[in-house]
Amino acid sequence: QLGVGPEFYGHGIVEQTLGGRVRGTALLMERLEPLGDTWADIDSRKLLDDVARLSRECFHNDVRLQNVLRRGPVPVLIDFDLMSTWCLKVAVTSDCIEHDFRALLEPLG
Repeated sequence: QLGVGPEFYGHGIVEQTLGGRVRGTALLMERLEPLGDTWADIDSRKLLDDVARLSRECFHNDVRLQNVLRRGPVPVLIDFDLMSTWCLKVAVTSDCIEHDFRALLEPLG
């Protein structure tokens, strides 16, 4: 809906019944390609434009090159599991320092 990230086609339940029992959610998304070794100024502009567009609605909280793939020549931000509408999270080793900005930001719209 925000025009960033991979195309999302749907979701469903995957259940393993042979050799054990596992049940989980599967997300169906487009296949993206590795970032590769080349990076140009236009890639930086596209990525920063996407981050700016996304930041009007939420905090991604994990913007780094390891979370960028390509759709053809275009960089695409991925890995939205730390995304939050109100909380800014700063990664510290395997944990995060979090601050909730709801009281500050919600009155602004």
